[in-house]
Amino acid sequence: MLDIVENIDETCETASCTDLKLIVELQKMGNDVLQDWAKTQEKKSSVKNLLRCREKSNYIGIACSELSK
Repeated sequence: MLDIVENIDETCETASCTDLKLIVELQKMGNDVLQDWAKTQEKKSSVKNLLRCREKSNYIGIACSELSK
């Protein structure tokens, strides 16, 4: 982002151009962060489901594969 502000590639001659480039960059960063967050939540959910499945199968004698049906 600093490169955009400092106009390293010399493509922006106006503040408006720089503003638009910064917005695009922030949108990309936001998208990356949300994708990482979603992956983390999915992993947490999978672990919780696996633990729940193991608890049920240990107490009731049902295989985990049968619980997911």
